[in-house]
Amino acid sequence: MLEKELREKMIGALKCGDKRTKEVYSGMVNALTLGAKENRGELTPEQEISILSKMAKNLNESIELCPASRNDLLEQYKFELNIIGQYLPKQMDDADILSVITETLNELGLSNPTPKDKGTIMKVLMLKIKGKADGKKVNQILGTVLNN
Repeated sequence: MLEKELREKMIGALKCGDKRTKEVYSGMVNALTLGAKENRGELTPEQEISILSKMAKNLNESIELCPASRNDLLEQYKFELNIIGQYLPKQMDDADILSVITETLNELGLSNPTPKDKGTIMKVLMLKIKGKADGKKVNQILGTVLNN
């Protein structure tokens, strides 16, 4: 599904002589192909998004760890992240995450949640927002809610 679209974009970039863009699409196609082989069949849209999200997460980590003196690498990572980001769902902001946390607490009937409830809450919460927000960010916001 998505792999076919990415392959077409890769070929288009190749025909235009845009080697840099072609390489990004090639990496995405390879990751999805490998995921399909590991899955022993076609990937679901959720699995495709999960694979691309993992690629984006790795790029974000690379950007954080990259020395400031390596502008060439930073630029390349950001370029790749920009292309991959076009195929990912829009990421939730803090207010949206807080809204889903509040909704989840109401569903679970937890009016005064404690840090002991965090595991239960996160399990339900991540099912709702998987791929739409970073788990670390959700965990931090939930921690803030539980400590108040």
